[in-house]
Amino acid sequence: MLNKTNALIILLTYLSLFCLGLTDNLRGTLFPEILSTYSLSNSTGAYLFIITSFFSIIASLTSHWWLQKSDALNVWRWGILLMGLGAIGFFLSPQFSLLLLSCAILGLGFGILAVTQNLLITRVASPKSKQRALSGLHSMYGFASFLSPLLVRELIQNQVPWKFLFLIAGSLVFLLYLSTFLIPKVTLTLPVKNLMLTAKLENHNNKTLQLSAIISCYICIELLISTRMTSYLKYQVQLNLAQSSLYLTYFFVGLLLGRITFTFFHPALSTKKMLLISLLGSLFLITLGLRIDPLYLSMSGLLLAPFYPLAISLISEMFPNHVTAVLSKTISFQSLFFISMNLAVGYWSDLFSISSAMNAIYIFGGIAWILLMKL
Repeated sequence: MLNKTNALIILLTYLSLFCLGLTDNLRGTLFPEILSTYSLSNSTGAYLFIITSFFSIIASLTSHWWLQKSDALNVWRWGILLMGLGAIGFFLSPQFSLLLLSCAILGLGFGILAVTQNLLITRVASPKSKQRALSGLHSMYGFASFLSPLLVRELIQNQVPWKFLFLIAGSLVFLLYLSTFLIPKVTLTLPVKNLMLTAKLENHNNKTLQLSAIISCYICIELLISTRMTSYLKYQVQLNLAQSSLYLTYFFVGLLLGRITFTFFHPALSTKKMLLISLLGSLFLITLGLRIDPLYLSMSGLLLAPFYPLAISLISEMFPNHVTAVLSKTISFQSLFFISMNLAVGYWSDLFSISSAMNAIYIFGGIAWILLMKL
């Protein structure tokens, strides 16, 4: 049984990922409105995501330093504060240059949280409940993603300015930040072997690179759908923002239901086999969504859902004494892949079409499949 302190840490960690998911997905859902407000092209608008990802890389790569200088809970708390400042910055920015500054602050917060949230769960959850706790954690992202387009749809229909949504998100983040001080004073320092890429980890360097690339490819697939679906449906399928937001809501419902299901249900299959099934099934539904009916694109969230928590669980299985180091490398890879994806998709969309650019999903899916088979 969890003691009260560990239970509170898990609860607030869940809420921190919920706030991260809400703030992150507002950018994707409102992307067409942001482009319109600042008169941006797709390629220029992509820097909203690129700058965030770049600074997320910086934060994740320096996470070892942060965690050596301060307790894991304090580092996590700093990540929450930076995320809140970034969200409020979106609300206050009158110019695109200031919006990019807010993206940088947001990226630092995201990078710190991406490492510390997973780390806190692996530290306070028991070995038997770790996979369930991680699935529960990432279902919070799915829940926030589900609420994000609903919130956008409701407020846009009531003619509320899109920037006000970031004020709501930022206010929630600051409430969470204050709530973290309810945690009794405990020390969650990390063993030295968890803070460095030791010789033993270096011997498995190829495996860590493979895992990082696999997770990064998955992230690019999920975020390509979540950040570009509204644009794709607006320009290719000719739907308005309210209608396209509804399809995006269905996608996030799938992510939420899939992750909740895996919190309580685990098939008698190896983690690798479940990852392969998740990836292949998702690509099949995405193909139907892009070729036949966009509803299938929304449904792909159901099969994409278990991939990330399963992959994080696989990291803790393969490198139980080096979780921090591997997570840090993985988060950096995620951000690097995401930067490349946004640059490519932005220019691809401007040169050809958003419909054509969505085919990048197959490139990332193919790479992930090949690397998984070799793992």
